[in-house]
Amino acid sequence: MIVLLTGCDNAANFPIAPPDAKATDARIIGRWQFEEDTNSHNFYEVYIAHKDYPHQYHIRFWNRGGTNPTYESNMHFSDINGVRFINVPYFEEVGAKQYGFLKILSANEDMSKFTAAVVGDTTMYKITSADILRKRIISNMNNPKFYSDTVHFYKMQ
Repeated sequence: MIVLLTGCDNAANFPIAPPDAKATDARIIGRWQFEEDTNSHNFYEVYIAHKDYPHQYHIRFWNRGGTNPTYESNMHFSDINGVRFINVPYFEEVGAKQYGFLKILSANEDMSKFTAAVVGDTTMYKITSADILRKRIISNMNNPKFYSDTVHFYKMQ
């Protein structure tokens, strides 16, 4: 999921909302493949985060054919007006955390497959508060130009 944020021009300095028990979904736990990945052996591993990080999921990306963990962090869901987003942290430099966002467009009943849109607004980094960020996302939620790509994930196990 972090690989989708290449260049991170679309990263924000805040999550959409803090992690919240109402926005959890244990169906995300497991190993996932990104359908558009050119190496079909790469995968994402998602599991419950450490108890010190409630309502979050730990994500690890394995590249080089699933042999090299290159990214690891805690992600969480946010709900806006009934629409679910995934907040994916991105670390630009030591101590600096930014977020990219995936809007879940559709998922099958057991969420073993889902399609998401990558928020592609390249001015997100200029936003100065979480409240302004949330308002920007709400006002552009249905604007196709707000998204840079549509991506597909399926659960391996």
